[in-house]
Amino acid sequence: PDEKTAVGIPTSGGSLIYNGQEQTASILGNDYYTASSETGTNVGEYSVTLTLKDTENSAWGNTDNTEPLTLKWYIVKATVAQPTLPTQSISYDGNLKTCNIEKSSTYTIAGNAAVEAGNYTATIELNDTENYEWSNGGTSPHTINWTIKKMQVVRPSQTTQSFIYNG
Repeated sequence: PDEKTAVGIPTSGGSLIYNGQEQTASILGNDYYTASSETGTNVGEYSVTLTLKDTENSAWGNTDNTEPLTLKWYIVKATVAQPTLPTQSISYDGNLKTCNIEKSSTYTIAGNAAVEAGNYTATIELNDTENYEWSNGGTSPHTINWTIKKMQVVRPSQTTQSFIYNG
């Protein structure tokens, strides 16, 4: 019998980064096989099935295997930069003060507003820890310390004045 064409086997279905949209494996069919992939939206493991187009004249690699192959592909977590507190000076004036932490749809900020002078801690939590992680790799809440300074009151100065008694 004639030699079958050895069709190279991809090593994996690849990895994609979570983007909130439906995605499919990055392996595409070619002249030798078709690729049929599960679609996925969330972080997880999915599969893609590769099927030889001509099992009479081709086989996977240097084998006689002509059966469809199933490979795994993955959607991995998207990373979010941990917000930082810009340099700012907040002083008490009796009104509500907010520290200027950058806002994002990927996390929620709590504890970033106060009225009284003092030290505070803002807590930033990822909204979706299944599909996002901080750029440092964790998903735990991130904290930022901030301060409302006491109001600086200018001490009045006393001017010397003379008064004449007029009776």
